[in-house]
Formats: sequence, structure tokens, C-alpha cells
Amino acid sequence: MIAFWAQLPADRVLRLVGADAETIAAQLDPLPAGAPVVIAYLPHAEPNTAKVAEAMLGELAVAAVELFPQWLPAASAVAGTSRLAIAAVRAAAHDLGAATDHFGPFLADLAECGLKRRTAGLGRFSPEMRAAGLIRVLKQSYGKRAAAILIPVTDGLPADSHDALVSACEWLAQHGRVSIWLAGAARAHERIPAIDVMLPRHPPDVDAPPEVPKQPRGPAVLYPPLAGRPHPGSAAEQMLEAALERHSWASGRAWNHTYDFGPLVNPVRLDLWWRDERFAVEIDGPEHRGKWRYAADRRRDRLLHNDGVSVLRFTNAEVLDDLDAVLAAIEQFLHIRRAKQWELSDHA
Repeated sequence: MIAFWAQLPADRVLRLVGADAETIAAQLDPLPAGAPVVIAYLPHAEPNTAKVAEAMLGELAVAAVELFPQWLPAASAVAGTSRLAIAAVRAAAHDLGAATDHFGPFLADLAECGLKRRTAGLGRFSPEMRAAGLIRVLKQSYGKRAAAILIPVTDGLPADSHDALVSACEWLAQHGRVSIWLAGAARAHERIPAIDVMLPRHPPDVDAPPEVPKQPRGPAVLYPPLAGRPHPGSAAEQMLEAALERHSWASGRAWNHTYDFGPLVNPVRLDLWWRDERFAVEIDGPEHRGKWRYAADRRRDRLLHNDGVSVLRFTNAEVLDDLDAVLAAIEQFLHIRRAKQWELSDHA
């Protein structure tokens, strides 16, 4: 499947059939080495093409700001928002622009936005320039030469909103040089080629996820985590890391680590991993309630258990609302794993 994702037609809009967006996203986590960086976008029903395009650019800007300074390594040591700090990141952005195909003035404004953690300030650039600049930044953040935006299309999307979405996607694909994949209930359109992704159409046979109250709409843009760091867009991961770094017992951890089972099983991504203890912690957002993701989580937990890895799962809400209990559970489990290791080493 890695070769399939890499060989899809680039920089155009495609209609992916044979699987919904949730299934496709599950297949692309962790992101295969040969695939483009894949950004998921959740559209609103809007019949105006210009407004749809502007909304997409706004959400891509949010992702770029949250990923800062990953795409501008020279700014990694800059802290605060003083005049000196702002001047430093702007100078670094102009240097990068001079050495690459980035447009220096746009990159400098975006770097200042990243430092201040806000997206206001990019409006002086044309939509076309923002489209090209934001996609370049997202590709650079992941060291990828190509990018794709995965958009789930629901049955309830009105026809005029669907047409506006397709037109906005065509505009973004042209000016941002990005592939756009419409999945789910995307209607047949003569301009949009259909590609069969040939994935299973039904989730594996596991117990259904427990019923939960309807969740409010989450972020409109979802992007992959960065290896070695808590996800920049996850308040739960950021909060947990800030708490863990204050405790010596939490040493040895790695965020968003790819775990390789061997040549016969696809690798998985672990949110939080202690290699020596063979212990993983997963932080589940609302996207884990879907049938495919829930089934994939159960299957990977079994695979990890069979490979000697223990897994604890917490929801975002548990981390954000009861952090002390989460920390206590992790600490207790780490102590148990370490005690067993010491016992085994004493009898070796």
C-alpha cells in the first residue's frame, strides 16, 4: 500500500472510492515513508466557493503556526515575543527564503505569527500566495516533497455546498500544488477522476465502541504528529508532557514513536513510549470513537501485548480534567514494570 499512496496523481483533486476517510486515515498512521504528508480537513457546508477556499487557508495557517518552529529550525532557540525575538525569527525566515523557493516576506510574517501563536497578520498577501506558502511550510515540516489534503464528504452535504467545495479544492490544488482527496460520499463529477483505493469496506469484527454523547465539532484540520514531540495541536499531549518533565520517574520516554513489529506486520505509532520498560500510553481523542479507529486500536493493542508491550489508554478528557489520576496510573505502572525487570535480572 505504500507504493499506492506515493503513485496517486499529484497536485489535483481526486475522488477516492472503496473506503471512507476514516479508513484511509487509519491506513496512513503512521505515515508511510513514501507517502505525501496527509492533512485531514473537515469542511463546513458553505455554498460560496471563495468562502470555502478562505476557510481552508485559515485552517492551514493554524496548522503552520502550531508546527512552528519545525519548519524553521533556525528559530528553535528563540523564545518570547520581544522585538529582538521577532527580529530574529524574521531574519531566519528571510535567510531560508533566500536559500529555497519559499517567499521570504510571507515566511517572515508567518514566522512572527508562529512566535506569537496567532494567525492574524497574513492578510496582506494574496490568497494564491498564501496557498503556495502554507503548503510549502507543511511539506517542509515533515521533510516531504508532496502533500495531500484528505477531505471526508458526508451524505448530508447539500449539492451547492459540494460544488463549492470541489471548486475550492481545484483552486487550492492548482495554486498550492497539493493533491486533494475527496472520500466518503463525494459525488461523481466529470472533472474529478475516481480512484479505487481497494481497502476493506468494513471494520474488523470487534465489539462496537461504547455509546458516548455526541461530541462537539473538533478542529477543522488534523495533521500528523512529529516524531519525538507531543502533538503540537493536542492540548492533552502538551499538558501531559509538561507534567511528566517535572518527575524523575518519567525519564526514558519518547513521544510519537514508530514501533516496528517486523517484516510481516505493519508498524504502529505509539503516542508515548518507554522503550526499556516496553510500556506505551495512548491518548485518545474523539476520532478514536469511530468504528474503524476503534477496531484498529483493539487489534494493535493485541499485537503489542503479544509482543510483550503493555498499553494504558486515556481519553483527552481524562488528561485535561483529571491529570493527577493519569500521572498516578502511569507512575504506578512504570514502577511495576521496573520491579519485574529487576526481579528477572536478579534471577538471571
